[in-house]
Amino acid sequence: FTAEQVVRNLALLSGQCGGSEGDSNQQRHRAEAEMLRLEGQPGFLSLLLSLVANKAAGDQVRWLAIVHFKNVAGRIWESGSGVLPQEKEQIRVALLRLLDEAAQQVATQIPLAISAVSTHDFPAKWPTLVDELTALLAQQPSTEAVLHTHLNVIRTLRELVKSFALLEAAAGASDATAPQQGQSQVLTAASLIANRMQSSHKAERVYVRQVAPSLLQAVAKCWLPCVDSLLAACSATTDSAASRQLHPIVADIAHHGLKVILIIVKTKAAPLFDDLMRRLYGNTLTFSTCAVGQPGHPQAQHALRQVRIATKSLTELQEAHPQAFAPYLSHFCDYFWQYLCSYVGNAHRRSDDKLAITAISFFHFSMNCPHYITNAGNPADTPEGERALAAFFTADRVGRLVAMLVTQLMPLSPEQIQEWQSDPESFAAEESRGAWQESIQACAEVVFFSVIHTYPKAALPIFVQILKATLSEPLRDFDTVLRKDAAYLAISVGNVDIRDAIDFNTLLQTHLLRDLQDQSQNCHILKRRVLQILEMWADAVPQPLQRAVYAALITSLHDPDYVIRLWAAIALRSVINDTDFSFGSFSEFVQPTVEAVTLLVAATKDDYAHQQVLQVVVALCKQAGAQIAPYVGTIVDALGRLWTKSQGMDSIARAEILRTAQALLACAKQNSPLPPPLAPFLVQLLRHSTDPSSPELTDALALWFDALTALPLPLPQEMLQLFASLSSLWAATPLPEHVEPICQLAFHYLVRGPPDFLLAALDVSTPIFERALRLGVLVDVSYAALRRLVRLVPGAATRLRPVYMQLFEKLRNSQQTPLREQLFAFAVLGQTALVDVQALLSLLDTAHTPLVAFIDAWVALLQHQSQVSVAQPQSWFIVNVIGPDQAYAVLRTTALSLAALVSCTADQSAWARAPAAVALCTAVIARVPRPSGGVDDEGDAPLAAQVQQQLAGGVQAHGAAFCDALRHASVADLAAVGIQL
Repeated sequence: FTAEQVVRNLALLSGQCGGSEGDSNQQRHRAEAEMLRLEGQPGFLSLLLSLVANKAAGDQVRWLAIVHFKNVAGRIWESGSGVLPQEKEQIRVALLRLLDEAAQQVATQIPLAISAVSTHDFPAKWPTLVDELTALLAQQPSTEAVLHTHLNVIRTLRELVKSFALLEAAAGASDATAPQQGQSQVLTAASLIANRMQSSHKAERVYVRQVAPSLLQAVAKCWLPCVDSLLAACSATTDSAASRQLHPIVADIAHHGLKVILIIVKTKAAPLFDDLMRRLYGNTLTFSTCAVGQPGHPQAQHALRQVRIATKSLTELQEAHPQAFAPYLSHFCDYFWQYLCSYVGNAHRRSDDKLAITAISFFHFSMNCPHYITNAGNPADTPEGERALAAFFTADRVGRLVAMLVTQLMPLSPEQIQEWQSDPESFAAEESRGAWQESIQACAEVVFFSVIHTYPKAALPIFVQILKATLSEPLRDFDTVLRKDAAYLAISVGNVDIRDAIDFNTLLQTHLLRDLQDQSQNCHILKRRVLQILEMWADAVPQPLQRAVYAALITSLHDPDYVIRLWAAIALRSVINDTDFSFGSFSEFVQPTVEAVTLLVAATKDDYAHQQVLQVVVALCKQAGAQIAPYVGTIVDALGRLWTKSQGMDSIARAEILRTAQALLACAKQNSPLPPPLAPFLVQLLRHSTDPSSPELTDALALWFDALTALPLPLPQEMLQLFASLSSLWAATPLPEHVEPICQLAFHYLVRGPPDFLLAALDVSTPIFERALRLGVLVDVSYAALRRLVRLVPGAATRLRPVYMQLFEKLRNSQQTPLREQLFAFAVLGQTALVDVQALLSLLDTAHTPLVAFIDAWVALLQHQSQVSVAQPQSWFIVNVIGPDQAYAVLRTTALSLAALVSCTADQSAWARAPAAVALCTAVIARVPRPSGGVDDEGDAPLAAQVQQQLAGGVQAHGAAFCDALRHASVADLAAVGIQL
């Protein structure tokens, strides 16, 4: 291949060649195929890098080449083909030579290209990477080319330490037993990959920790002059020449260098040194003065960027180094307090001000930092951080903060009101799903909860005072409505922490219920907050007012405003789920609730809203039980329409529909038969949700199992036809979390399906049996299914040969196989002996297991476990191991099959085991309770008579010698089975 050929293909892939749309598509497909072919050839990646290094090729071609290199290298570097070891070494050298790149478009991709290689090679195969990068940083910035090199090196180091930070977070998450409340998003995400970390990653962590301090020094040495230059420019007056004498690259190094330093320090790879904290605080003050106080300053945007980078990391620095951070806690609290005070005093403030959000968040994390909590056993050992917080959060400041939050920061913003009016559904979804650190109001809610919880003595009196003043104020204008709305929001957020401070009963009667019934202008704003209060305070509604609350919620479900209808559903769900909820007092509201909720389901388009509304139905089903039956048709109709509407979408609503159907089935199956529309609807849902790639497969499998076990026998043909989907799921190599549910379904099909169905299901079931036995899951039902297959399907034992080999292996390794599994395995083999003794003998021969040794192992196991239970003298321990529901069936099969085996063989050493079969039969009759409803549909003939019949066959076949073997049994045991010798 040639450079010209590669350049042309790159241009085609980027859509830069002319021609008609059809021709362009064909050319692009040919180019893709050609580039895929070239990927596997040595020298291809080197050619791409040579194009990047060739300035004459033009920046666009060079950019295409480095982007393609980045993508291909990450994919094929460890594939074993396409890149030879010698070429890899040349590529690593060539990449570092590109770090003096000046073209912004190309330069930003080079660190990503280096990262694509270092992900595989660092540190084991590229141990010199950090040294080579820091050596480049050591160059004196005497030319613009060196500045470009410094910037690109720091960008590269940022990619390197970002990968390291993820590994550190993953390692921390793997040490935790469960995600902790309030854990950062990075840790939560990292916990998903924690268990997949390889030993090479651990080696990388050790290596980077070793070089981190020197790396930090090298970056800081490069960063300090640049940030000092930026500080000087920001400190100069707006109209001075000094404010403009700053090279753009210097500012970029200041920004990216700070990011690298903070990432290294946050991961605890290097200490939080005092000089860094002094600079962070001092720089933040200077940069804030420039960015906030002089918005027209030439460096205002650079200054604001520095402030955001520094302050955004403060909470993580505090978490990683709480003690080193503590001396600066009060300084940053003062800084953020002053900023908040100026922010709320600004009539033109923005509701998405990033620095204000950071300030509010900082207060929240500081108040909740576990390292700043006094040791109750030693009050003298108060952490420095707690002393700083106590000095800052005086009673006066706490009161001012509460007032600021409730009256200034928690009211709805003009932007929120506009969105509510223009797109109510998006407004409701954004409010419920948005991250709390993305808006001023959401941050204010979180901090209000923290301050009320942390400083109740100082905060509660101020809040109560604000609440009383707000409630006594007539709703003269829109501003008074917004103030009352914010006060209601505070009640909802404060919940448990303010319950003793307010009279909720009076509030409910005199304000909340009245506001729900209000029809005046802007009443919808207060209605929403009342519904949110009822959601959070559902357990506090007094019994005399419950009916009035129910009626108000049902009325709100028909409100013209969509947001009100949605919150009415959410509040109603909370009320129904309350532990003190009485369905009897709610029964008259069931029909209007179902009608209103189904209408809301039809009117809703957002997935989140569908989820919330359907959870009302789930709650109602759990409380109503069988009394939901009259409304099943209405609910099924609404669910069916929603399912049809959501088809083809990656929808959380579909998963919620499956969970709702599961709850509906749990109620409906309490009646017999099931309501007519339910079973066909369930089959329809399962038919369309059990594709291997279906995102709602987990919920579909749960519903499938409930439906399979709830439907009366014989199973409908439609349900039997779904077994083919089970086969497809298994063939598609299911995820680990789906293996057990699929096994469970397969085995229950075999237990509940009609005999003619079992033959068709046998081949599909064999690999499922093998894996289930190997994993040791679903022991009871898997062995029950095996016994039924062997009994009802001719030749099943021969076709299930691989499964039998696993059973023999389990019995050979009895020390590693739980007793319960051993007993069930013997029961399956015993069932085989009863149905097709020659097949079992053939299987024993294949497994190299002599018949006598097999019988002896069986008898030894039973004799060892035949002790009488102290707690239940009439029962064996073995009954407790298997469970009384299955013990009789398993032991009955065991006694019969032992009798059959010793009777069928001409091996006289096996006849000597006949007395054991007689003794076992007698013990089963005496000590194992026989279930009243028959025995696993195997027939109901008396056990003693069947054992007698088996042994009589042995006497008939073998004569007096067999009788002599039987004489070793006790007279009482022989009499119990009706044998006279």
